[in-house]
Amino acid sequence: MNTHKALVRKFNGDLEYCLVERPSTDDAMVLVALHMVGVCGTDLQILRGLRRDPTTIIGHEAVGKIVEVGKDVTGFRLGDKVTFNPTNPVNQDRILGHNMLGVFQEYLLINHSDIEQGMLEKIDEDLPDYLGALIEPLASVIYAHELLTQVSPIGSAAIFGAGIIGLLHALHLKISGTCRTFLIHPDRGRLEWAVGRGCIDPDLAILSETNIVYQILEKTGGQGVDAAFVCTPRNASLEALDMAIRLVKPGGCIDLFGGFEPKVELPELPDVDLSEIRRTNSCGRPYPGRITQVETRSGYRLMLTGHRGVSKKHLHQSITCLRHATQWYGQLITHVVSLQAAASLLNQFRRNPIRRIHGEEWVKLAIDCRRDGFSVETLDTASLR
Repeated sequence: MNTHKALVRKFNGDLEYCLVERPSTDDAMVLVALHMVGVCGTDLQILRGLRRDPTTIIGHEAVGKIVEVGKDVTGFRLGDKVTFNPTNPVNQDRILGHNMLGVFQEYLLINHSDIEQGMLEKIDEDLPDYLGALIEPLASVIYAHELLTQVSPIGSAAIFGAGIIGLLHALHLKISGTCRTFLIHPDRGRLEWAVGRGCIDPDLAILSETNIVYQILEKTGGQGVDAAFVCTPRNASLEALDMAIRLVKPGGCIDLFGGFEPKVELPELPDVDLSEIRRTNSCGRPYPGRITQVETRSGYRLMLTGHRGVSKKHLHQSITCLRHATQWYGQLITHVVSLQAAASLLNQFRRNPIRRIHGEEWVKLAIDCRRDGFSVETLDTASLR
C-alpha cells in the first residue's frame, strides 16, 4: 500500500501527523502533489470548534503539480502546475477542506466532476510557490471589491479584523491608491505590525477596545465611510456588523466577508438573514452580483452583500496582482513550516491562540508539504519588499 504524510483531525480535535493511504487514480481523475498550502482563518476556526465542518483533513489554499492524470481527463497534463478553486462553482455546498478532503497532506485526488466543474485551475510555472498560499484569499478579496464597486467607487472604507483577509483588503485598497482605509482590530501588536509593514497608515489603525464609531466619524468629519468589510471570525461578526452599520454613509455598502451562522439575525436588522445574503453570490455568479438593500430598525437604509467561493477570473486576477506587487503581498507570509511542525503549532493554537512564532508575529502560515521532519522558517520579509 502506498502512503503519504497528512494532518488528520482526531476525535479530540487535535491534528495528528501520520501516514494515510495514497489514493489511486482512474481514467477520469487527477492526482496532485501538493507543494505549498496556506493556513486560512477558517481552518483555525474549525480547529477551535467555532465551525462544524466534517472533513478529517482540512485546508483549501494550495499550489502543486499534477503527478498522475487519467486518460479521459482533458485540459490538464502530467507536470502542470495547478491551484484550486475550493468552492465547487456548480455546487457551492461542496467545499475543499470543509466537507471534502483538504490540502493538509502531500497528495490530493480530484475526481472528474470536480475537474469539469472548475475546482482545478492551471497556473504559470514561474509563480513562486510561497505565493500560492495567497492566490485564493486574494481572489476572494478581489471578488468582494468587485461587488462593492457596483454600488459606487470606494473612496473610504473600514475593515473590521486584521487577520490575513483584513490585511489583504487593506493592501489591495492601498495599492489601488484611491481609498482612505481604516483598519480595526483588538490586538495592538497586530496593528503595530501592519503599520510597520506599510499596510495601513498609523492614524488609520484603530484599536477595537476604543470608541471606534466616534474616532472614525471624527476623522471623516462626521461623514462616515463609503464601505465596510466585516472580516472577523464568526463569533465576532455580529458585533463588527453592528458597528459597521453606524459607520457607513447613507446608501453605503457592507461586505459580509466573515461568516454568520444560518438564520442568525442582528436586532438592528430585523428579518434580515445574513447567512443567506452571503450565499446569494457564489463563484462569480450571478454577474453582476446581487446587492441587497436593507433598512435598519431606526429607518437607516444601506446595502449588504457577500459571497462564497471565487471564479476562474478572480483567481487569475489574483495571480496578476501577486506578480505586480510581490513585495507587498509576499510580506504577509511570515512563516513556512513542514507538515510535522504545522501539527504542533496548530494544536498549540487550538488550545491557546499564539500570536508569535520564534519571536515574530504570526500573520500567514504556509506549509511546505515537501519538507521532512520538524522545520520552522521565519521569512525575511525585508528581502521581499
